Amino acid sequence: MAIVIRKMVPEEAEAVRELGKKTFEWFESLFVPKPKKGFVAYDDKKLVGAVIYKYFRFNNKKIGYVDFIFVDKSAHGKGVGSQLLKACTALMWQEGCDGQSAVIRSDNAGSWRMFLKEGFSRVSAFDLLKIYGWSGMLKQFAKTPLFFATGMEYYLTLKDEEVVSNKDNSPAQMLSYFLLSILSLLPLLLYGLDDAVVLIGFTLLILAVRVVFGWIGTLLTKEKWQFRLADGGIFPPLIASATGGLFIMAANWYPLTYRKGRAFKRSLGLTAWFQWLSLIVLCVVLMPLPDDSIFKIISELAKVIMLFHLVPFYPISPIGGKRIWEWNKAVFFITLVISILTIMFVG
Repeated sequence: MAIVIRKMVPEEAEAVRELGKKTFEWFESLFVPKPKKGFVAYDDKKLVGAVIYKYFRFNNKKIGYVDFIFVDKSAHGKGVGSQLLKACTALMWQEGCDGQSAVIRSDNAGSWRMFLKEGFSRVSAFDLLKIYGWSGMLKQFAKTPLFFATGMEYYLTLKDEEVVSNKDNSPAQMLSYFLLSILSLLPLLLYGLDDAVVLIGFTLLILAVRVVFGWIGTLLTKEKWQFRLADGGIFPPLIASATGGLFIMAANWYPLTYRKGRAFKRSLGLTAWFQWLSLIVLCVVLMPLPDDSIFKIISELAKVIMLFHLVPFYPISPIGGKRIWEWNKAVFFITLVISILTIMFVG
């Protein structure tokens, strides 16, 4: 029997929410709302998918927002997600939208490919500033998960104008990465100018080394790559800095073409593993230095960032841990053991 796509009725809202909570990882499932607007997909009499949407107004423009889209595992591979998105975007245009938007995890290729096929463009925070101005950009950050959600990226399509983006420009994305990283570390100034300058400078040095080692990892694969910053999630680093801690934004090397198979997972895992290796190298190289050396700060910062590479589940997974986990569980556990020993005994 063919999949049936239709508008959601209010009586289905709770069932849609429960399906969404079952579909997403535990952390994301906490934020699935009881929908007011949506489309549902049925396979015979079984609810197998849904899309939830709403509307925003920015600068006298009506912007449709795809809040959540999800499909039950039993219906994967049947094009349910694409059908739901097509129905949703068609209705939003019919209802007078000037544009449509969504926020999607940078590593969720299955979702963002659907949006690219529907004419959406992946845009950066600086692109949003050009399109919406300061007020509109800040409203988008406030009304979507973009401000809080680590590893999320913003997608946009406009009715009457082309969306110009720098997301496919690796040098521009690297510059954005370092500029937003500096911004996220500025609350360290609360603890003194000299200390803040040292910590910000050394953190940027470590991030730069990670980028280079990730690039080295890409050279050992057959993929073509681009560097991209996931602009979402600037709030956690700001809070961490304000409390004297450290939390980094998600940025990584991404293949231009995604495919299935162990060889591809190896390519992803290898780039993430090399980024982790850069932190080990920093710790080992700096190990002989005196304990009171200022460069020991780099070693301690590297150990903190190393912890982010050991988490294979969201919201930390976009930093790299999930790539290593999905590539090879044995490699992941070896990486984990070496990391723990380094943190405990090096330095």
